[in-house]
Amino acid sequence: MHALYEFIDFLKMKNLVLTYLFLMIYSSLFCQSRTLLAYELETGITDTIANVFMPDLNCDKSDYYIGDFNQSIATLPLEIDTANLFHDSQWTYKKPVHVDFNINDFPFRTSAKIFTIEEDSLILNCSGSMVGPKHLLTASHCFTYDNLEFLHDSIFVCPAYDKGEFNSLFECSLVKKIYVFEDWNFNGEDFAILELEDNIGYQTGWISIGFDNELKYKDELLHKFSYPNWGNAPLDSIVFNGDTLYHSFGYADIFDEFNIGFTGAVAVPGESGSSIIQIVDDEIYTSYGVSTWVEDLKHSRMRKQYYYPIYKVITNENTSSTESQNSNIDWTIYPNPAKNQIGFSSVNTRDSNLTIRIHDLRGKLLLKVNRLQHEDIDISFLPNGIYLIRIGDGKSEKLIKFIKSSN
Repeated sequence: MHALYEFIDFLKMKNLVLTYLFLMIYSSLFCQSRTLLAYELETGITDTIANVFMPDLNCDKSDYYIGDFNQSIATLPLEIDTANLFHDSQWTYKKPVHVDFNINDFPFRTSAKIFTIEEDSLILNCSGSMVGPKHLLTASHCFTYDNLEFLHDSIFVCPAYDKGEFNSLFECSLVKKIYVFEDWNFNGEDFAILELEDNIGYQTGWISIGFDNELKYKDELLHKFSYPNWGNAPLDSIVFNGDTLYHSFGYADIFDEFNIGFTGAVAVPGESGSSIIQIVDDEIYTSYGVSTWVEDLKHSRMRKQYYYPIYKVITNENTSSTESQNSNIDWTIYPNPAKNQIGFSSVNTRDSNLTIRIHDLRGKLLLKVNRLQHEDIDISFLPNGIYLIRIGDGKSEKLIKFIKSSN
């Protein structure tokens, strides 16, 4: 009998060892962080961020920041708007933010419109959310396909863009790098991080990102701020053209390994990359996913293996094995506002050969000229208003807003 008990104890110990080995193998194969690819637009160089340490946690989130602009925080609804829901859904129709709120308040101002520059024209692209001083969270499919061919070489983002106008209070920025996951797919991996040339997030503030394996936010009211830009949406009578920030909110009822979704609701092209955000008592502003699918408004769900590589990027902990040798030149325009002429200066260049492009607020190219740095440009022909000017010297490019005024 004693020998039998010893044999049983041996089997128990063997099972424990086998279970431990199984868990170790499972953790090694399935719980590794996903590899991020970092694509630099200016050089076309692609680098990797791999094997990021992942703590043994079931949930985690980064910090949010209200921003230096002011301390004004929008008071958002605490209950669902039952009179404005998609049929058989717990999600509201989209409504322009400016109807009920000040778009310059936090967290609205952390939302950004993404443009691409193609043949000197500004093309509407996707939506995104500031998640750090110079990082924007959005969707991979806005910039690349599964084969990782990057579609654009010039991208810029503008926070709190609304009613077809660039916000005069916040700066836009060109994009320096795009981070996407290696061999990403649409099933829960549709994440991209845009690294900006300028730290515009210190003014606008930023929301946090997070994951929660236990889905503690499952019963919470969730919010979305986005730029729908494609005609009439199915089941929605509004005509969208991408020029306005919209707000919608409600309760999710689709939670699986890959998605967070809302049965019966639909997304619109242009909303891709916009965050699904939990907002609680002016203390939580956390994105748990980004818009990927039109049907049932499905969002790629932020999980542990995606969170920690992204967190590493947005907290500037990543170290790239290849760094661009081209320095960023801090161009300035003077005077600004200007009446008849504008000039250019920089503390770290002398008499560069510049290519100057001036766009109106809808992206139309109004002027393209080549000038030496010391040569002014005549702008007397422009009507009074706000314009975007792109300054390039062949190595880098800067995007600046300036005001044409008769005073």
